[in-house]
Amino acid sequence: MDSIPLCTDLISQIISTIDSFDCPAQILSLQILTSTLEKSSSIPTDTCYSILNKVSIFVSYDPTLNDTISISSHDNLSETDFDFEENFLDDDDDDSWKLRSTSVKLVCSIAKYLQTRDIFSPPAFNLLVSRFSEPMDTVRNIVLLEFVGLVNCIDPSKFSKNGYILTDYESSGSVFKPFISSCLTSQSRTLETMTSELLAFSCLLKLSQNNSIPFIQEYLNDLLSSVKPFAKSSYLPGLNIPILNVLNSLFLNNSVFSLDKNDTSLSDPEFHKLESSIQTCLLCLNSANIVEASLAADTLFHALNFVSESEDSSYILPKIQAPILDTIRLSTQKIPGNIHLELSKKCLALIPLTLNLLDPLIVDNESISAIHSIINSFKNPSLVLQATACIYQILSDHKFRDLLSHDDLLITISKCLLRLAGTETKNISPLCFKCLSMCAQLSHLLNDDILSNMVDLVSKSLDSFASEPECIVLLSHISEKIPPSFQLPVLKSLITSLTNSSSNLQYLSSTISQVFYKFGLTSAEYYNSAIDYMLNNSPVTNSQTPFTFGGFISSFIYGAVSRNPSNSSKILDSIYQFVEPNLTIIPDSSTTFCFSLCLTSNFISNQRFSNFKLELISFLNGREDNIIQPAIEKYSSTSRSLVSESISHSISKVFFGEPEILFETLNKTKDFYLSQKPEYFNFQEIYVRSLQIYSSAPEENMNFDPSSNTQFFINKETSQLFIDTIFFLTAELDVSDSKSIDKCNEWARVLGNLVGIFPERTIHQINELSKTLDKCNTLFDYTVTHMLRYKLDDFSSGGLLDLAKLISNNQCDSSYITDSALGLEVYSVNKFNYSHLKVSTPLESPGLTSLFVEKMFKITDKSVLISTESLLLGSAFLSSIISLDSHSPKKPKYYFDLSDDQSSIDSNSALNIELWLVELFSLAKIRTELVKIERIGPFQQITDLGAEIRKLCLTNLNLMFNIWNFQLLLMNTVIYQSETNTNNPVDDSQRNQKKFKPDEPPKPPVILIDALVDGLATQDQNIFIETCNFITLVCSSLATQNFRNSLPPNFDPLTNSKYENFYTRREQLIVQTALQILRSNSPRLQDAISAINDINSKQSDSKTVSNLLESAKQAATSAKRELLSIVTL
Repeated sequence: MDSIPLCTDLISQIISTIDSFDCPAQILSLQILTSTLEKSSSIPTDTCYSILNKVSIFVSYDPTLNDTISISSHDNLSETDFDFEENFLDDDDDDSWKLRSTSVKLVCSIAKYLQTRDIFSPPAFNLLVSRFSEPMDTVRNIVLLEFVGLVNCIDPSKFSKNGYILTDYESSGSVFKPFISSCLTSQSRTLETMTSELLAFSCLLKLSQNNSIPFIQEYLNDLLSSVKPFAKSSYLPGLNIPILNVLNSLFLNNSVFSLDKNDTSLSDPEFHKLESSIQTCLLCLNSANIVEASLAADTLFHALNFVSESEDSSYILPKIQAPILDTIRLSTQKIPGNIHLELSKKCLALIPLTLNLLDPLIVDNESISAIHSIINSFKNPSLVLQATACIYQILSDHKFRDLLSHDDLLITISKCLLRLAGTETKNISPLCFKCLSMCAQLSHLLNDDILSNMVDLVSKSLDSFASEPECIVLLSHISEKIPPSFQLPVLKSLITSLTNSSSNLQYLSSTISQVFYKFGLTSAEYYNSAIDYMLNNSPVTNSQTPFTFGGFISSFIYGAVSRNPSNSSKILDSIYQFVEPNLTIIPDSSTTFCFSLCLTSNFISNQRFSNFKLELISFLNGREDNIIQPAIEKYSSTSRSLVSESISHSISKVFFGEPEILFETLNKTKDFYLSQKPEYFNFQEIYVRSLQIYSSAPEENMNFDPSSNTQFFINKETSQLFIDTIFFLTAELDVSDSKSIDKCNEWARVLGNLVGIFPERTIHQINELSKTLDKCNTLFDYTVTHMLRYKLDDFSSGGLLDLAKLISNNQCDSSYITDSALGLEVYSVNKFNYSHLKVSTPLESPGLTSLFVEKMFKITDKSVLISTESLLLGSAFLSSIISLDSHSPKKPKYYFDLSDDQSSIDSNSALNIELWLVELFSLAKIRTELVKIERIGPFQQITDLGAEIRKLCLTNLNLMFNIWNFQLLLMNTVIYQSETNTNNPVDDSQRNQKKFKPDEPPKPPVILIDALVDGLATQDQNIFIETCNFITLVCSSLATQNFRNSLPPNFDPLTNSKYENFYTRREQLIVQTALQILRSNSPRLQDAISAINDINSKQSDSKTVSNLLESAKQAATSAKRELLSIVTL
């Protein structure tokens, strides 16, 4: 069945037998089709729909109600032809139920087959839903089970923006109403059918989220009543496990009750339903059936977690304190002595959650008893990990601190953790150290014995290099409690551990520095021994950078100086004696030189080290009589990057200590560069890196040496010098040299740091410089644009640039689009609702926003370099919007908002996406001025400098489709109408009455289609493939979204703006309009795609070129197939 023609012919023959009046032949034909769909992978989509149309009349066929189909009886059915042993019951009088059952299975197979092609089939789905009311119990059970199988195959995220198929109340009601009605009214249901009903109900909840809430009240009450003794219910006893599965789905899909943030009083029935659900779980948790009790514990966890994460938990919790206490009490009773470990683990997990939901003012015996039961669980080796995790959760919550002060709970917990922390169990030991660190923060509740044992544990763990990060964090909390006589051994263990560590401890450098500083404060008795040990164990062979290790030692010395500032010269003497020979005569080891230089730089402001500061200043002035120049030359072939980085850090320390040196260096940059070679002693690399370090994070780079005058200082004049320097240096670079671009990228980091610290001042200076200079500096323009791209995430997270506001302030024309071919009025995109992305931005920079918008519109710049970088900035911006969108807890996808409230609109801070899109589309055309033809003898070489621009155009187009989907096809209409209505603008009061007729205004061009046609008309096969892939994506996405073909009568999306299903209606209109646009323009696209067929491989072509052409033709075939499917929808 791998051949499509063969498969289609076979199916056509089978379909023809369905029209016969022979019931056995019909059933056999349906079975064969079902088997074909399950085993084949090459059946065309239109064939599947043909089968579905043919079989749809059989799923509801009942000769007692419908005489349109005559089915003959069969007296002698062979068991070799039909196997009804599992699925059917013998009935000689009426075989219609067998036909209905077989038809239902075929419908489900069709839906599953289409699902493998990422096509959701609403007709098949609706057919199954329509059979929920099947009167025959046997057939109804099959319908329910087939429906469950289908739902389990569906990935809603592929077909819906919010991850649910039933996206509104109306669509949810169309499914839940018939289902619940059939459950509550069906007679003589077997226990098996009831179980299938519960499975189907759980699956429906996965498709609907909280849209099902209005329809499930009566059903849920009836369901919960079946668990309670002597309660009346339509469900038989013994269904506790399936009912618990239903409750799980309810809580996991937020379907328990509706949470209205503006409603301060939730109705009592809703709370009663929540409380009843929890009580049902508690009844099952107390069951002797281990499976039932375990599932009840899971369901309770999800229920209480649902309450915990609810935005309205403050209204809910006071009313359910009683069942929460019952949960604590019952969980505590279930843990000890339970032979079923999984149930014990689940009960343990319930305790921290319930304690978190309990009123913090309530500290009773139940809560204390619950923590004691966790502590007792440490005695069971199988429960140790779960018990430790519970303790971690309790210690992490500050409101439990008062509870831990009762009954010496913290001391008891610490003892248990200390016993476990030394174990070799990898999963337990790190978690124990984390818990002990939290205990150490409550040291006032601990006794000296516990603290002493913690010190012993840390020392032993450091010696064995076990749990290094967690152990060091614990050490930082107890370092002040370590007696001075015991500090040196611990310090040596820490240094040894750091020297031999295989872990990257960079993220803990601040914590480690604090530990060294605290030791330095109390190091009077052992200072000389400690310094000797540290310097003799310098990281010559250490994986940690010399600068990091040097910072740790410097922190120790800072602590010692803070203890006795008057004796600072004597304290620093040992450091000076170590670094002086290494910085006078260059050592053979580059690591030793770098380590010495880094140590020196940390005390560069101290008078004792002034001679080394002069060495660095000499290097900055371009002189050769210093140790820096020969060191660079000596190590240039082996450790260039390490040496350059160390020198850069040292220079940045000089700038911190003496800002006037920074000012002087910037002021002399121009004269110095004019008189030196471009690569003078790696000066440019070191110079720019030192400025990056200086401007990156002032508060982190400033040390806390009490004897220094370290400060971060950039006044207006210095800031201007920074920008002048960057402008001058970029102006001297060659645009055609790739190394020049790399240098501009490094200067962009400096510029970005300045903007991050002084946004308005820096942006103003950049703008003023651009205005006053006659000379166009392309590379400076590139540097500014690259700066925006490189620092985009930082600007956004820091509040300087509100990406969401850039789009939320974007407003399109509000007039109607009318297409007589559609027969409906399609409302254009008015305003996008990005309120869920809004970030609090008290420091938002208007200047930065304006600069960002300006550089975004540089995509059509004459310079290929500027245009390319601007397109990359656009890609970064769109990717950031998508990232913000995906992390939004309220709206994981974009929706539209037709609110008339325009008070927040600020046109000066909005990015006009529509105009930007027009310019983006214009880049799809081949720019002849960028096509360079070079003749080499009888041959010619064609170089298309604009190819990268067109590729980035497609990249941005894909990102925009991820955000706006089919609106991209409509945006041209919005722009066109806004232009045609310039002289007669329509105000808000007239929008409800203003509607354009088909001939007014004229039908606008579809600029997206034009851009795609231009993208296909290229000799670059990669661009052709990407264009075809985009067409395939749009068509396949449109096919999956086109599943609603009707609208409510006289529906007006503007006047019905408060209609609860408004967003879905808007999307429906957009999808249908986009479908019509693609249908009408399909011939143009297909003709453009077919041009690839005229290109054939040459014998002289390389294998790579031939393979690329073959890939292009395959992409063309796929795109044409999808376009054809759109036309036939």
